[in-house]
Amino acid sequence: MRKFLLLPLLGAALLFGGCNLPGENNIVYVDVQKVYSDSKAAQAAEEHMKQVRDALQKGMDEIGQTYANAAQDARENAVREGIIKLNTQMEREREAARQVVFKTMQDAIDHYGEQNPSTTVVARQNLLRPAKDMKDITADIISEMDTKTPKFAELPKVSVKGPDDKSAAGAAQQAPRPAQGAQKK
Repeated sequence: MRKFLLLPLLGAALLFGGCNLPGENNIVYVDVQKVYSDSKAAQAAEEHMKQVRDALQKGMDEIGQTYANAAQDARENAVREGIIKLNTQMEREREAARQVVFKTMQDAIDHYGEQNPSTTVVARQNLLRPAKDMKDITADIISEMDTKTPKFAELPKVSVKGPDDKSAAGAAQQAPRPAQGAQKK
């Protein structure tokens, strides 16, 4: 009987006691917020979004010019519809830029994993209590990301239909999306 009681205890000791043995799976973390603020890919995304904002603002200005002499109702409808469509396009562009940065980060993490196959990488933001000796590889990931040039979509093009057209105002035309990610320099 005593043998049967010791077997589960021995099994539990083997299962849980050997989790952090040297040469076993190491857990490291990446500060994703720092990546999204400090990497060259994030800075390029910010610059890309400034260009997107300028392109969409030109479209809004064009709506105002096109409808300057239209009836007040038509002008208000065109401006309101234009704002909605251009804001929607801005959100699409922002999400696409975030995805490019994320893909670049994921590629860098995958590269790190290939170099360190017994390592698990987690986001610092998901840790409730990191161990004191847990390694932060954020700088390594940012360095790897900075060797790549992120590829963003083309800037959106805005077309505006005049008051005589069936649609009150045109909206940003979504540029064709390239394969998002980064290309090695």
